[in-house]
Amino acid sequence: GIRGAQAVAAAIYLARTGKEKEEIREYLEETYYDLSFSLEEIRPGYKHSLSGEDSVPQAIVSFLEAYDYEDAIRNAISLGGDGDTMAAIAGAIAEAYFGIPEELEEQALEYLDEQLLESFLEYNEQLKG
Repeated sequence: GIRGAQAVAAAIYLARTGKEKEEIREYLEETYYDLSFSLEEIRPGYKHSLSGEDSVPQAIVSFLEAYDYEDAIRNAISLGGDGDTMAAIAGAIAEAYFGIPEELEEQALEYLDEQLLESFLEYNEQLKG
């Protein structure tokens, strides 16, 4: 679990600091995981697993093969397995790289109750400094 969290944190950091996908892939492969597979290759036989070794690399590749934020999430879900966790991982990296489309963010915010929305807005203000 620790290795997976470190790999995801590194991917997010690299994405936020303007690295290209190939640079992110190379760093993660040198440091954490073999990412030399495609989603198309693994999709037919992919099974649910609670192991980070069997979900974090797949979530990272879901981001690497994506053309935008939503595509990264769809890629992760398309594998089956622990889709919500893998989509959260792929989405976190994709947000750092692509950002979240405004219309998607607005739609998501509509689902929050007043207290959660207030917390979200307060947190965003703190990020802006």
